[in-house]
Amino acid sequence: MVCAKQMIAQGRNLEDISETLGYSDQRSFRRAFQAWTGLNPSEFRQRVSIG
Repeated sequence: MVCAKQMIAQGRNLEDISETLGYSDQRSFRRAFQAWTGLNPSEFRQRVSIG
């Protein structure tokens, strides 16, 4: 999860992140990310860029 957060904060796209982390598709990654963090990747990216 730390790697996913770092990649999102760096502005990498979800397709690249999903593939790098071994998910079969972006949807699976988004669901897993939201289960871990309580935020979807877009919400997380917004909070990181604001904060």
